[in-house]
Amino acid sequence: MPSEFLTFLLYLFYGMAFFAIGVSITSRDTRASNLKIAGVLWLFALFAYSHAFHEWFELYQNLPSPVFHEQFIPLINLLKLILVFVSFSFLLLFGIHILRLVFPGKNQLFNLLPFVAVVVLIIAVLPFPDHLSGDAFTFINSRIRNFIGLPA
Repeated sequence: MPSEFLTFLLYLFYGMAFFAIGVSITSRDTRASNLKIAGVLWLFALFAYSHAFHEWFELYQNLPSPVFHEQFIPLINLLKLILVFVSFSFLLLFGIHILRLVFPGKNQLFNLLPFVAVVVLIIAVLPFPDHLSGDAFTFINSRIRNFIGLPA
């Protein structure tokens, strides 16, 4: 099998797995549930949907047929960074809500976590480049994953 086909299958099923997670959460009525986390599962569903969309966007970009004009590459890279940031932000918020349920006395501390993560991320990627070259995109993408995705 050619490697392009394996890459296609990987992104396709990876995105489908996240989409299935989102569907399984949103198709349930959690109002009657006794689970404490039932009230915040919607955040995880939003993470799953946004991450599935991100993976499928990557899939489309890696297909042999789409050829983007050179001038659109920075815009596409910016869109990918926004998708990754939004996706992992939902995951971070879900994790913070879970921590609030587990440690109810520390809510003030957990309220600061998203702001601290975003401030550290901004400091880590400054100075922001004028254009998103391949190296700048890779650097910022890894920082989003490190400072927003990893703490989640």
